Amino acid sequence: NWRWVHEKTGYENCFSETGWSRQFCPDGQKCAETCAIEGVDEAGYKNVYGVRSLENGVELEFVAQSGNVGSRLYVTDGEDAYHMFKLKNRE
Repeated sequence: NWRWVHEKTGYENCFSETGWSRQFCPDGQKCAETCAIEGVDEAGYKNVYGVRSLENGVELEFVAQSGNVGSRLYVTDGEDAYHMFKLKNRE
């Protein structure tokens, strides 16, 4: 369910089941400079993650078509913060 993180000029993994690559990620700064997260298009978000765009927002399915459970999104609030939504009886 994780997005692929790989070396940005090629296809070598920056992260695997054993952890972060010592070659590409000896520290956070070097990892940010060297690695990229594989993108997902709108169809991928819907089919794999259960996220569908609506006219004024998004709909999160609990179980996606792929079988993934518990979709979630993080919405940025500026360059260095996330927006926190406070749900009211609609969780």
